[in-house]
Amino acid sequence: MEKVKLTKPIDYGTEDPMVHKELSFDMQMFTQHLYMKGYLKDASFVPKNKFDVTHFERSYARDFLKYAAAKFGRDHQDIAK
Repeated sequence: MEKVKLTKPIDYGTEDPMVHKELSFDMQMFTQHLYMKGYLKDASFVPKNKFDVTHFERSYARDFLKYAAAKFGRDHQDIAK
């Protein structure tokens, strides 16, 4: 029987999906506020009926959080004035 030589997978430099730094306490509170106000309702990784800050450990979730925070900022520009 002939042995099949397995090759090592090629690393194409893909991004590490995990973020290795926890959200600060203030950011956790702001994230919960965004969740309660509906800014995270379109996030496919967040359950509809339960908030859990550990859902924001992946880079995709952090990017979505940045998007939601920017939308919140646009919606509340009068606070900054």
